[in-house]
Amino acid sequence: MQETKRFADTVSERESKWRSLAKRDFDADRDMDAYIKKKAAIKLRNEANAALGRKQADAHFQQFMRECSGMIMNNCGKPLDSIVAGLTSIAFDRDVTSEMVRGARKSRDIRAPK
Repeated sequence: MQETKRFADTVSERESKWRSLAKRDFDADRDMDAYIKKKAAIKLRNEANAALGRKQADAHFQQFMRECSGMIMNNCGKPLDSIVAGLTSIAFDRDVTSEMVRGARKSRDIRAPK
């Protein structure tokens, strides 16, 4: 889970850098350079969201639910989403429903892009 947080932080820093460089180029009337750098920042954000499964702010939250769900699945043989929701609620001090856990668990079961 720490690796996910570190990854999200690194991506945010790199995206901020690209956006500030784009703003500097735009202010200096180098519109094409600014456009290219802004596209790079957007691409970086989209790749991070695809890798993390959801928005970066919820990445550690989603990862926790996936990991807990996987451990319970291995130990109990079935997905006990209500138990994972309870554990996640305690760990992150926020309301979590079984549907949210089910969504986090299934979000990695999608096909790779063409």
